[in-house]
Amino acid sequence: MKAHAPRPKPTEQDVAPQVASTSDAEPGDGTALAGYVTPDLGPFECENCVHFSAPNSCDHAVVIADPEVKGQVHPEGCCNYFKSGHLETQEQEQGESNESY
Repeated sequence: MKAHAPRPKPTEQDVAPQVASTSDAEPGDGTALAGYVTPDLGPFECENCVHFSAPNSCDHAVVIADPEVKGQVHPEGCCNYFKSGHLETQEQEQGESNESY
């Protein structure tokens, strides 16, 4: 899997709209803010997410703002903001193959 370029650290203004939108959400199994769960509860794995940076960091603004997580995740954990890095890689590869035609 390709390493992702570091993303700028989010500011409170970046996080506020996302945090506000989760206040009406139905409670889940994870932490109150980001829904982060440990490996024993999550069907997905942080290490396969576009927001994950090895060995144990997440750059998603809400996960960073979550006082129970503070952006530090287990590679086999999961949260409500999982976005497959596999899908992103496939899209990039497909775009590159289309450019060669």
